[in-house]
Amino acid sequence: MATTLTSKGQVTIPKQIRDALSLAPGCSVDFAVNRDGDVVIHKAGAGVRASRKPDRFEAARGKANVKWRTADLMALLRGESDSITKSKLTRRRAADSAIGTAKRSQQSQV
Repeated sequence: MATTLTSKGQVTIPKQIRDALSLAPGCSVDFAVNRDGDVVIHKAGAGVRASRKPDRFEAARGKANVKWRTADLMALLRGESDSITKSKLTRRRAADSAIGTAKRSQQSQV
């Protein structure tokens, strides 16, 4: 099965191989070169790659609807999100609100 390399370095994976690996459009693949110099293609996520450590930023994705304090965000990114409870965040927001009110009051007196 021969195929042609495009100017962008792309090749078409033959249908027989796509079917054998259950590859569909949008699937990720991994390439490797074995000791004999042969190129080996694997469906990404199969085998070794499946045990990859999860992205440490995944927990923060979609959480931007809350005004974060730096310490809380860093705890979340480090995987310490269990230590950030809802009541703790509520207390911090109340304290931040009180500080903001006090600052505005001081500024209006000046």
